[in-house]
Amino acid sequence: MKTYYFDDYGAASNGAFDCTAVWNKIVAEINLASAVIEFGSGTYLFKSNIQLNLNQGQYSNRSQSITIKGQGKGVTNLLWSGGTSSGLSMSHYDGAQSECRYNIHDISFITKDTNTGTAIKLENKNPYRFGGGYLSMRNVAISGQNGQASGSYGWAECLNLNTISFNNIIDCDFIGNYYPNTNTNSKGVIINSSIGSSNQTLSSIVTNFTDCNFLYLLDGVENGVGTQGLSISQSNFTNCKYGVVVPENGYQISISLSQFDCTDCAVFLSGGTTCFLFSNNLVFTNQKNGYGICCNSYVDGYIITGNQFEGAGTENNVNAIVMNASSPSGMNTNIISSNIFRKYTTGILLASASRGWKVFGNVYALTSNTVYNQGQNNSIKD
Repeated sequence: MKTYYFDDYGAASNGAFDCTAVWNKIVAEINLASAVIEFGSGTYLFKSNIQLNLNQGQYSNRSQSITIKGQGKGVTNLLWSGGTSSGLSMSHYDGAQSECRYNIHDISFITKDTNTGTAIKLENKNPYRFGGGYLSMRNVAISGQNGQASGSYGWAECLNLNTISFNNIIDCDFIGNYYPNTNTNSKGVIINSSIGSSNQTLSSIVTNFTDCNFLYLLDGVENGVGTQGLSISQSNFTNCKYGVVVPENGYQISISLSQFDCTDCAVFLSGGTTCFLFSNNLVFTNQKNGYGICCNSYVDGYIITGNQFEGAGTENNVNAIVMNASSPSGMNTNIISSNIFRKYTTGILLASASRGWKVFGNVYALTSNTVYNQGQNNSIKD
């Protein structure tokens, strides 16, 4: 496997020289081979979207691996400026026996535009097949040029994964420009499946986040239609509107050992979700009318346990957990147990549509209503 050193092809890391042509030259030389593209220290400017397409063609069984690496977050910076639509786009076509691997390590993706484009987009272009796409993303930062929400710069989306089957994302920073009541609406990571949306079947889309930061984002992680297997651990969601969003049909979601301090809701399950584990997390709900966890559709196999929910005070109408959903089986298959609730209007609100919940062994302090049960067939032992 050949390593292509970016500087050897005429690039300059001074933040002023447009490196787009250098990228295109290297990609043309790679063709369909596996390769490493390595950047040095400094800032590499791109004035347009850069692309790399792996194995191509509907019946291709070619396997390929692409590694893009720098010298570290904030040491190697890829900068987009001038109204470009997006940053880096890579794709493959899942064949019957192909395996395509994307490795992105030790680098920063930065924009000098506002709410424009996607920093990194990875896509399987076969709408009928999945299972051969892998992502390893480690020590990567994605942000506006100033690196925080104090300015207007920010990507519209930090990372978009479309039908990439197996994703490991470790020690990455996703930083947007979201601020309440403004038009700055950066999103963090969007995971979706074209197979699920077109065929209404479940794709094996497995995504693991470890040691990641999600800051100043409209949505930290959006787990879209047709996906299965989302795991988040030891991560931080701060100053986001929503930490984790599941718009519809979520399956096998596990969130643990993480911290949330979001303006509206830490975890918003607007679609039906099966097998949801939320354990050993710290959740702050400081916004008036805010929520810790909110679910508005069917639920099945929920376990919420061992968490600490910290509110802003009972006068702010803050609710830690709001469930307006029932188990399709009609059985008590959902558990809320062994959590701590402090400073809430209501600790647990089981709204009128809720069915099949077991609530027991929780601790409440400075909370006006510990459990408000408006539903039916719920077992309350607090």
